[in-house]
Amino acid sequence: MNSWWTSNRIAALLLVFVVVLLQLLIAFQGFDICDEGLSLTFFQQFYNAPESVEYNFVYWFSGLIGGLWYEMYENGGILWFRFFTIIINMATFFVAYNLLVKYVNKWHALIGLTMVLFINDYGYLAFYHNHLTALLSICAIYALHQGLVNNKLKLITLSGCIVAINVFTRLPNATF
Repeated sequence: MNSWWTSNRIAALLLVFVVVLLQLLIAFQGFDICDEGLSLTFFQQFYNAPESVEYNFVYWFSGLIGGLWYEMYENGGILWFRFFTIIINMATFFVAYNLLVKYVNKWHALIGLTMVLFINDYGYLAFYHNHLTALLSICAIYALHQGLVNNKLKLITLSGCIVAINVFTRLPNATF
C-alpha cells in the first residue's frame, strides 16, 4: 500500500513538473502585438505616466499588479511577464486542485485542470486581466467553500472581499 501511494505521489509530481515545463517551453513562442502589446504598455506606464494609458483603467487592479511586476523586473520584458503568467496559472491550478480533490478522483482533477490550463484564450499570452480574474475567482470560491463547510464567518467575509477586489481586476467582473 505504501509503495502505491509513493508511486502515485511521484506520478502526480511528475505531471505538475511536465505542466510547468510545457508552459516554460511555450513562453518562448512568438509575440502578439495586439493584446500583449496593449497589456504590457499598460503595465509599463501604470506608475510612470498613468494618464497615457487611462483607457485601460477598466482593468485597474490588473494594472496595479502588472505594474508592480514591471517595477520589480523592469528589464525582463515580455519573457518575465510570461514567467509571471506561469506563476499565476500554477497558483490557480493548485487552489482549484485543493478544492476539487475532496470531491473527485485526484487523477481526474489533475488531468482536467491540465486540460483547462492549456485552453487559454487565444493561445499562451503574457499576464493580463483574465489570468488574475481566474486566480481571484477560484480563491474566492475556495474561501467561500471553506467558510461554509467549517462554519467560519471570517472565511466567508474573506471570500466577499476577494470578489470585491476582483471587480477592479476587470470591471465587467461585477456581473459575476
